[in-house]
Amino acid sequence: TANLFNTRATTRRKYAGIFGSGKIGYRNALFLEVTARNDWSSTLPSNNNSFFYPSASLSYVFTDLHRIGGSILSYGKIRASYAQVGKDAPPYSERIYYLPASGFPFNGVGGIRRGGIYADSTLVPEKQRSVEFGTELRFFKDRISLDVTVYESKNIDQILSLPLSSASGYFNYLTNSGSLRNRGIEVEVSGTPIKTADITWNMTINWSMNRNRVLSIKEGINEVPFYAEGRLTNKLVVGGSAADLFGIAYKRNADGRLIIKDAPSAGAQIGRPDITPAASDLWVKVGNAIPDWLGSINNSISYKGFNLSALLEVKKGGDVFDVTMRNSIRNGVLKITENRYEQVIFDGVKASDGKLNDIPTILDENFYRDANVFNNVADIILQDASWVRLRNVSLSYTIPRKLLANSKTVKNINIGVTASNFILQTPFKGYDPQSSAFGSGYNVYGFTGSNIPNYSSVLFTLNATF
Repeated sequence: TANLFNTRATTRRKYAGIFGSGKIGYRNALFLEVTARNDWSSTLPSNNNSFFYPSASLSYVFTDLHRIGGSILSYGKIRASYAQVGKDAPPYSERIYYLPASGFPFNGVGGIRRGGIYADSTLVPEKQRSVEFGTELRFFKDRISLDVTVYESKNIDQILSLPLSSASGYFNYLTNSGSLRNRGIEVEVSGTPIKTADITWNMTINWSMNRNRVLSIKEGINEVPFYAEGRLTNKLVVGGSAADLFGIAYKRNADGRLIIKDAPSAGAQIGRPDITPAASDLWVKVGNAIPDWLGSINNSISYKGFNLSALLEVKKGGDVFDVTMRNSIRNGVLKITENRYEQVIFDGVKASDGKLNDIPTILDENFYRDANVFNNVADIILQDASWVRLRNVSLSYTIPRKLLANSKTVKNINIGVTASNFILQTPFKGYDPQSSAFGSGYNVYGFTGSNIPNYSSVLFTLNATF
């Protein structure tokens, strides 16, 4: 190559831990399991680098222990668990470090610079505490089963890097920021509606819901930004959710109707919707990326060597922003920009007196590109990420063994075809609201686009046993 660009970095981290577990059972129906672990990490201050976290789980199969199963209830279990998990900080978090400076050595002289992160000297490990209760019931000789789980988990002393004023000489402050809580429920119902000598139909239905809440933030800190894209930001605010999205929105009256500007102002035209403050520190909550609920239905039907299965998924709610949408609006390639050089009267009320708007305005490229009236407004760029999708469908056939009776080598042959992601119904206007604009390691919610879209596929298979 003519030009070679490379970087090299060495990260050193020492981590040690001890772990123990024990399990006891009574009559193969009552079980108690406990675990305990203690870790030591070099990424925490020396006086806080040891942290302990235990767990315990109890399961009680009451139908077996008390022999109360019958023709209706064939199996019953109740379970409960408590767990605590510890987590250390990223490497080089327990003090101020110095790094090689870019552009050095210069004339044979080396250079170093101070790191931009100021570490909290009282930093403690982050911990997650969770409690879970559930039950598993089977009916009619296991033809129908029900599994229900409710849970609550709290993340305390979260370790986050918070922005600092550059006047301090640093860019970020690494500290324990506060606590988060998740509560949810998961339900699974499965059964076999049809079971004969020739045909078997199995069905599984899943449904889940999760609610997230920010319980506290370190004293003196009003909010913790996760990511600021320029049009929307994801941040923590006490009483809100980790998936709350903040940005600019159209102003509306108590009835939800648009408030229309009817007096000249700097950089704004009358007859157009008014917006909430454009300064990022005054952005308002405009959405939440966590869905209201998730569900799925999985069916599998077998008939004389044929097997047909299909997985249908449903997601209700959750808001996302396609980060590529701004350029699409600026370039005029979206349907929402097709009305051009038209005189329109926005449906709303005038800002001064609350009367119905009667002021005309012209829609042109400047209107659509205007960040203060269209291109940056959450009412336009934030979308509902609900979907109904046929995740996959599979059809296979197993050749009867009698047709292979004369073969001395082949014992079994199965042929099949599987199609994935080829039916998607969603109000989202981009490629697929499931894809994230970032990798799995980012704690960022509600941003999609700028990546390779999900794809549909068809897979043909031939499996043979010799």
